[in-house]
Amino acid sequence: MPERENKTKDLEKIRKRRKVVKYLYLAFLLFLVLYVPGVLLASGGAGADLAIIGNGTIIDFIEAEGLVVRDDKIFDMPFDGVFIKEADEGERIPAGYKIASIVDQTFESTFTKMVSLDNEILARKKDGDINSGIFTKDLLHIEKKIQTGIQEIALMIATGSLENLQSIMIEINNYSTYRDEIISGSSSSDAYTEDLEAQKEILQQSLSGKVVSKYSIEPGYISYRVDGYEDIYNTENIVEFTPEEIREAVERGGNIESDETGEIFARLSTGNYFTIAFVLDEDEAERLKSSGNAKLYIDELGIQFYVNKIEFGVESDGKVCVFFQTNKKLNELASVRTVKARIIFYEFSGLMVPVKSLVNMDAHPIRQVELAMLQDNWVHFIEVEVIAKDNSNAIITSPGGGLSLFDYYVLKPKKVQEGQVVK
Repeated sequence: MPERENKTKDLEKIRKRRKVVKYLYLAFLLFLVLYVPGVLLASGGAGADLAIIGNGTIIDFIEAEGLVVRDDKIFDMPFDGVFIKEADEGERIPAGYKIASIVDQTFESTFTKMVSLDNEILARKKDGDINSGIFTKDLLHIEKKIQTGIQEIALMIATGSLENLQSIMIEINNYSTYRDEIISGSSSSDAYTEDLEAQKEILQQSLSGKVVSKYSIEPGYISYRVDGYEDIYNTENIVEFTPEEIREAVERGGNIESDETGEIFARLSTGNYFTIAFVLDEDEAERLKSSGNAKLYIDELGIQFYVNKIEFGVESDGKVCVFFQTNKKLNELASVRTVKARIIFYEFSGLMVPVKSLVNMDAHPIRQVELAMLQDNWVHFIEVEVIAKDNSNAIITSPGGGLSLFDYYVLKPKKVQEGQVVK
């Protein structure tokens, strides 16, 4: 009997020991499931990806081809000949300015020679070479006279005939004085320049009736690039064009420089503004109406500017004529008929982060957008305002502050939680 009781007691001990082991095992499992993940998260065990806030720019734009329209005064060739430009391409000139000289074709070389002489005369007078002395015919002539006199004196001494010595000495002395005056600049005589002016006068007389000068009758931007559309397109009639007509104009609008008889050789763009006509989709035109303003960037010319006024014209088959009026960059645009431009709806610069790093971005603006910031190695979610965004990035600011350049933030906020320690 005692032996049986002992066996029973031993069996109960074993059962109790097994229960203790079972409870300990369950407790260990709970520890692994509940406590360890928390420790791992708090110690940065989740491996949060961090990045630094930087500056960036987001631009919302569309690309389009436009037709540049101006109010032009045209200049025709009066006869068979060539024109000589008197102003630079795209230069703004005043009223009464000489824009070109038209020369009879058979007298082109004569005219070119006359212009060369005129330029040399002006250069000598401007640079003070009129009295430089050394290269003028005056000095060459004087030096020759002095040398001749010296040779005569040497011959007189050699032959013993000194009757005219005194007069020759006086002549040499006079020539020397005259030479010194020219070199010192006290004399205005310049035979070489006078000779150039005489040659120019002869050429001018030979060109009488063979050269016609063209002058501007009002101020404007001059261009020697013409395309034959100067009378067709102007700022008044362009608003009546349909999208199809503007498209065709853009496709065939070229710049052809011409100097042929009876054709336009130059044009003067008057007024204080140009118009650039675009054809846009309806939704793009609506966006422009909503914004009320836009900026143009023309890649080929490397220029950008805000337009002064936007007007909307004929609408057809989902396309709308849009007219940008500008008084900017008129000299750069004076020579072109068509442009490839970016129409910029908005352009924002500021603190930029990837869209994927923002919490609730998919539900914006219904839900508050947050960014997981790192403050003293602790994750802290702050509210941010999205100023602008594209497919990849967003420009943000913080209404409550706490957002600065070079701050750390979490790239994948779904992998962290508030208060988590990240090392």
